Amino acid sequence: MPTTILTGLPRSGTTLVCALLNQLPDAVALVEPMGFGDTRDPGQSIAEIEAFAAQSRRRALQDGMMLTKAYAGTVPGDTMAPAGTAGGLRREIAAISLIPIGKELSKDFNLFIKNPGWFTALAEPLCARYPVFAFVRNPLAVLASWQCVDIPPHYGRASGAEQFDRALSSRLDQVSDDIERQVELMSWFLQVYARLGTARVLRFEDLIAEPAGTLARLHRRSGEIRYPIEQRTIEERYPNVDLARLAAALRRALPLIRPLYPDFEDTLDRHAPRSRVRTG
Repeated sequence: MPTTILTGLPRSGTTLVCALLNQLPDAVALVEPMGFGDTRDPGQSIAEIEAFAAQSRRRALQDGMMLTKAYAGTVPGDTMAPAGTAGGLRREIAAISLIPIGKELSKDFNLFIKNPGWFTALAEPLCARYPVFAFVRNPLAVLASWQCVDIPPHYGRASGAEQFDRALSSRLDQVSDDIERQVELMSWFLQVYARLGTARVLRFEDLIAEPAGTLARLHRRSGEIRYPIEQRTIEERYPNVDLARLAAALRRALPLIRPLYPDFEDTLDRHAPRSRVRTG
């Protein structure tokens, strides 16, 4: 009975992946359905994940229900309020709920459970028990998104990740500038994914270009994807964000970004030419 762990950079499309997977036959994808209290013991937490996965399978097969973050009775492509609806930072509108699965499942259906922070911190021990995949997205787009949403990365923090990685928490405490702290946090995520290896890392841009092909790496059964995926440039999506400042700050993370985005330096040069990067 396959269970797959999904993680990724916050705001890299992991919730969208779950929404798409839930459209496919014999797949159930849960969005951040569980927490770990105050424990800092990876072994205990992985045992809790195993127990939760078993419970989720029973619930799905016996009751046709799943526990997940949801909005209006379904798993949305984004858990945050639409841009421009309330002014200021976008806030989360999804909440953990029991919702109907709405399709027949075989006893060996694919269960997907996703969480960006906790599962990244636990990724390496999780790999010993489950298939683990991490999603990434153009780092400038990710950093721009963090400026617009009221979630911990906006403040350069990741409470779930810090719970299991105290060294990360200590490093973040030492960085006073918000943008620099965000880059430090993003670098931590990318370092974990580098250790996982590129075979376990999927790119948001590939999902948008070829949703069926990308999802085929996760799930053995294909199906029609009926989900509107809006394609806009970074400038169009984040018109009020200082992209030049973000690009300049990201330059120090370039060695971690290049293996995933070989041409990313061109993006930095376009938004923050080297002559504008502060030195000293």
